[in-house]
Amino acid sequence: MSLRNKRARVAGILYLTLIIGGIISLAYIPSQLIVRESAAKTLENITNSELMFRLGIVSSIITFLIYS
Repeated sequence: MSLRNKRARVAGILYLTLIIGGIISLAYIPSQLIVRESAAKTLENITNSELMFRLGIVSSIITFLIYS
């Protein structure tokens, strides 16, 4: 495999990771945790789903690092 093919595969993997991470951090997790009408309900959702909240933060950081 040539160097050009390796670079293309790495770029493709990074692009796919960027898309998946963006969907997770910008669409899925906020739709599960945030209740626009009630801050108390949002806090309750975050407290009950701490792992999902942390996954959203990590996903956002990874997406940002890939994009920059």
